[in-house]
Amino acid sequence: MLRDGIIEPSTSPWRAQVVVVNNSNHKRLCIDYSQTINKFILLDAYPSPRMQTVANIVAQYHWFSSLDLKSAYDQVPILPEERLFTAFEADGQLYQFKRIHFGLKNAVPCFQRVVNEIMPKYKYVEV
Repeated sequence: MLRDGIIEPSTSPWRAQVVVVNNSNHKRLCIDYSQTINKFILLDAYPSPRMQTVANIVAQYHWFSSLDLKSAYDQVPILPEERLFTAFEADGQLYQFKRIHFGLKNAVPCFQRVVNEIMPKYKYVEV
């Protein structure tokens, strides 16, 4: 993640606990923000769409495309002045995220907002 520009070294006074989880094919870095920033941050109540509503909209179309959103949060930057709140320790070093991390309280509503701002531009494509 350091090499990919997702995290950077930190001197933050904040530090969340890290757990590495072994999945079937890979290791996953899980950071517990429940005792740090998530306790103090205000909830962003931006709504997520209801799956039934999405299904009804999609059912109207005949042609579809898909997006690979596997590392989607890694595409959304965090403001430089807010990165210190995402600090975590790994291998005896302190790091912070430059991009949204899934464990942050407002990651889901923030990402949904970005998707809602981008997707209407690509709703119809003429061939």
